[in-house]
Amino acid sequence: MRLGEGEPGPFESFHLTGYIRWNANRAGIQIIQEAVVNHSVLRSAMILLTLITAVIHLFLGVSSLSDPDNTTLAVLFLLNFVGYIALLAAVLGLIPFVPVPTAHYLLMAFAAATIVAWFITGDPGKLDPLALFTNADEVLLIIIAFLHLQALQQERPA
Repeated sequence: MRLGEGEPGPFESFHLTGYIRWNANRAGIQIIQEAVVNHSVLRSAMILLTLITAVIHLFLGVSSLSDPDNTTLAVLFLLNFVGYIALLAAVLGLIPFVPVPTAHYLLMAFAAATIVAWFITGDPGKLDPLALFTNADEVLLIIIAFLHLQALQQERPA
């Protein structure tokens, strides 16, 4: 049985902003939890997580520029910053030639590639708090971007 179907009870079903539906029927009150979170909350979380990781990479890039031995790494950090900002703009629909669903997949792939690059070039055995925080942020970003994409597709079915 789907929500809203079935025998109506003494009360009409009412909705609490995407989190819980209460359905009152003759047998009593049935609580149905939905897995769908309000897409604007997911959008805000995705923006925040993307900006956090972008700013961290900008900071690392600018601070590494002064060391001639780290010039290549500094450029990679700065390109990572630019990539996150460009993909965020695409996810928000600000780049018209990139479809929003494609931008979500690209953002998730970019974050995953950044994590893999850290394992390859960094020192995962060294427990650097900033690196661990940034990688945790990127993992959350992948999850939130996926959930946001799912919420968008549920709102606007193809």
